[in-house]
Amino acid sequence: MHLTQVDTARRVVVNPRTLRRWLTDIPEFAALVEAEKDAARDMQADDVLQDLLLDPDSRVRLAAARELRRAPNPNAKPEDEDDDLLNPEAWAS
Repeated sequence: MHLTQVDTARRVVVNPRTLRRWLTDIPEFAALVEAEKDAARDMQADDVLQDLLLDPDSRVRLAAARELRRAPNPNAKPEDEDDDLLNPEAWAS
C-alpha cells in the first residue's frame, strides 16, 4: 500500500512538514523509507508472478516460474567464502 506523505504523517501523528524535514535532514530515515518502498515493490512483483503461476497458458506459468526461480531468496543465508579457510581438509584441494 502506497500512502502519500500527508497520509503517512497523519498515521504517525506528526505534521506533514515534520515528515518532509525528516526525509531531508535525516539520511538514515530517508534510506529506511526508500528501503521500505523497494521492499513493497518487490512484494508486489512477487504477488503478480505468483498469480501468473495459475494462468491457463502453460507458457505464462513457465515464464513466471522461471522468474520466481531467478529471484533472490530473502530467507537464504549468505554464503561465506572464508569458511574454507577454517577447514584444513579444504586446503588440499
